[in-house]
Amino acid sequence: MAAGFVRNLVRDSLHNLDSPTPFNDVDVIYFDPEEANPDAYIKYESQLIQQMPELNWQVRNQAIMHGRNGDSPYKSVLDAMSYWPEKETAIAIRQTAESQYECIAAFGVESLLKGDITYNSNRPRKVFDDRVKSKGWLVRWPQLSVAP
Repeated sequence: MAAGFVRNLVRDSLHNLDSPTPFNDVDVIYFDPEEANPDAYIKYESQLIQQMPELNWQVRNQAIMHGRNGDSPYKSVLDAMSYWPEKETAIAIRQTAESQYECIAAFGVESLLKGDITYNSNRPRKVFDDRVKSKGWLVRWPQLSVAP
């Protein structure tokens, strides 16, 4: 699970919110360069919806996302996340065993835990600025700061 799912949970915790921020979607990412069917994600989303229909699942194979984004092919999930518009969103967590989890973050977790929103120069600045404004992050979490 990645992106806003993880980011929002951290921001809610930093702001001591009584109720969690509702999810627009829950991003599940993976990396399979051998997957022949570019629409395989539909099957995975369907399986997740059967398990938890109350969530809006979004499953994406990061091995093929470079084409949509106009980038060179990504080498891994971590490499793909390094192109996401803001650094604090480039984070993912997976369960590795019962009660054991692994976290990866393309830019580390320090700025997320500090409450920053940081532009990633691998994307146009306008994309970042539009996301900060349209998502209402500074309204929902007023203690956040946009890093220069």
